[in-house]
Formats: sequence, C-alpha cells, structure tokens
Amino acid sequence: MKLISNYLSAALFIGILSIGIANCQSDLQSGKLIPVYPGAVLKTEIDPSDSKMCCSFITSDSFEKVIGFYESALKIKPLDPNGLATQLPFLKLQVDAMLKQMPSEMKLKYFVLKVIEFQGQKGAELFEVVYNGHGKVEFEINPSQFMEKDTHFEAEWNGGSEQSGETEYVDPEILIAALPSNGPEGYERGEQNVDATSGNPPFVDVSYRKLIKKGKGGEDGSDNRYASVSISKR
Repeated sequence: MKLISNYLSAALFIGILSIGIANCQSDLQSGKLIPVYPGAVLKTEIDPSDSKMCCSFITSDSFEKVIGFYESALKIKPLDPNGLATQLPFLKLQVDAMLKQMPSEMKLKYFVLKVIEFQGQKGAELFEVVYNGHGKVEFEINPSQFMEKDTHFEAEWNGGSEQSGETEYVDPEILIAALPSNGPEGYERGEQNVDATSGNPPFVDVSYRKLIKKGKGGEDGSDNRYASVSISKR
C-alpha cells in the first residue's frame, strides 16, 4: 500500500515491511477480501504524487464512519499508529519515524490482515484508511483482494488511466535526491537500488542496518544478526 507516501516525504514504507506483498507473492498474502466502501469514488486520474497501481478510492464520508464499516466488514479491530507499534513491536521504529512527519490534521488507522515472517524478517500485510486533512478519506485495495461485486473497478481504472494519455515519469535522480541522506540513529547505510525499467514508474530504495548481536563466525560475520530498515520512493 502506497497511500502514506502521498503525504509523507520519506515514504516510510509500512508497506515495505509487508514483505513481498507489493511483489504479489501470494504465499505471503492473507487472501482476505476487502469490500469497497459504499459510495466511494474510484480515482482514475494519474497524479505524480499518487500511486499508479489499481486501485485508489476516495469518499467524503467521515473517517469514523468509514472505519466503522471496515471494522464490521473485516471483523478486525482497527489500530492507530501507536496501537500498531504496540501490537507489532517490530514496526515501532518505522511508526515513530512516520509520526514525526505526519501532518497533525491527518488521521490514519490500520487493519492487520496477516503477520508474516520471510527470510528471517517479520512483516505485516496491512490495509490502511487515511483521512487526508482536507475533508476526504482515502484507501487502496489491490485487485486480488476485490470481492466479486467490485471486480469491475479494475477495468474502469485501466480505462481511466489509458484516457489520460502517455505518462511522463519523474527522473530517478529526483527520487534519489528525495531519499534521506542519513538513516535512523545507530544504523549504517547499505545498498541503494534503482529500478528505471522503460514503461514503468521509476522506483528507488535504500537500506540501513544495525548490528544487534555479533555472531561467533569468521571474519565475514555471516552469523551476525542485524535489524534492518528500508526506505523507498516511487
């Protein structure tokens, strides 16, 4: 999910910690179907600051009403950022960093669909609902999570995006410049990756890691244990 990146310059990737979800690794997904909130409008216009993946929705109904609908539909208790960090302590570092940048008028709640562990790292598949501070509530649903009655939205989104004409993507160098120059305190910067495949929106990310337990192995430190953080920009 990329809604947070529409509002937070660092795109602090609670979504990235949803390990593999963005890459459609179905074995890591919950398989939970998410209904589209009644009356919500599909966003088909492509804006440089918006996600370019189907499907984003917006409604003028109150944040509380939308949250109540999804709590009933998903049968999951919603969590604010602090509640998320309490329930899933491995996300606390990212949540704390996000809260420092989140506008005061913005509201955000999460529904934890599945907690996962992949290649030794923990993550969570999350569904998020955002009040943008300007009278609108927004959320995103992946087409694989649509209920049967909502599958038509994918075709509508594709049709709307095609009508907007050829998309000009931002220069990857601009995205690289937007990444933080320093990581969280105590973390060392690792690799920076750039994906500028022709025809797709460019994507850059950088990783940071912190040694939390030194291993007893050889000089290569192959059994050292690290805490890792990734920050991305699309």
